[in-house]
Amino acid sequence: MRVGDPLELTSDIGAINSPGQLEGNLGFVSGALEEGAELALGGARILQETGGWYMQPTILTGVGAQDRVVREEVFGPVLAVQRFHSDAEAVALANGTDYGLAAGVWTASLGRAHRMVRDIRAGIVHVNTYGGSDLTVPLGGVGQSGNGHDKSLHAFDKFLDLKTAWIEL
Repeated sequence: MRVGDPLELTSDIGAINSPGQLEGNLGFVSGALEEGAELALGGARILQETGGWYMQPTILTGVGAQDRVVREEVFGPVLAVQRFHSDAEAVALANGTDYGLAAGVWTASLGRAHRMVRDIRAGIVHVNTYGGSDLTVPLGGVGQSGNGHDKSLHAFDKFLDLKTAWIEL
């Protein structure tokens, strides 16, 4: 993935939104390493000369279910890889957090894809891809991830107060 100016069409990932968020993301990586994870790729700040807060796409392996990088939302280009031996274990790992903004599933089985989409508690489940949903579909999380939905006509729901009047005359 190419990291760079988000206004350039050749960039896949733009800058992190603030210096504090960048430091937090780097803290997730260093914390995971202290907890026993292995750094497979990335993990550092880059492009400092631009004045932006850019981070290398990062892959961590050997992370545990109780590691902070797994239990909390990173909001940075960090992938924490966990091993599993069954679909049920994969779902338990995916749902083993208070957060549920997005999830990703890679499989050659359409039946497995449908079961995972059904069973994983997340606002969006990507199958054999990640990111790139458009404005026609809602984006919102479950659990501690977000409040309401953005994008699509469902985004208006959070600005409406529904009221029912039940009257017998």
